Amino acid sequence: EERTADIHVVRVLSGKSADGREMFKLAGADELESARASFATVTAEHVYSVHEPKPQSADVLYTLHHEQDQQLYKQLSSATNCLIDNRWSAVKCTAATIRPKTAPQVASEQRRA
Repeated sequence: EERTADIHVVRVLSGKSADGREMFKLAGADELESARASFATVTAEHVYSVHEPKPQSADVLYTLHHEQDQQLYKQLSSATNCLIDNRWSAVKCTAATIRPKTAPQVASEQRRA
C-alpha cells in the first residue's frame, strides 16, 4: 500500500543583512522566497526539519527537537547515537573523549527527571 503524505519542510537560511549583520531565519516553503529576499546575501540554505503535519510555530519545532535530544542523551551510556559520535558531521576530532559524569551533573539530571 502506497501512502501519500502532506510533508512540510522547514529550511534554515543564513547570510548577511543590508547593514552587514549575520542573520539566520527558519522558513517553510510558503515563506522561502520572502525569507531569501530579506537577506542582502544568502550564504547557506539547509533543510532544518521535515514534518507531517505542518508545524504551527517555532515553539513546536523546538519542543520536538528537544524531546528527541533528551531521549538520545538518556541513551548515551548504553548506546551509540548521533549526539555523541557525530556521525553525520564533516568536522571530526579524534582527540575528543567522553568525560565521566560529575556529582553536580548527576544531581541536575535527577532533578529534571
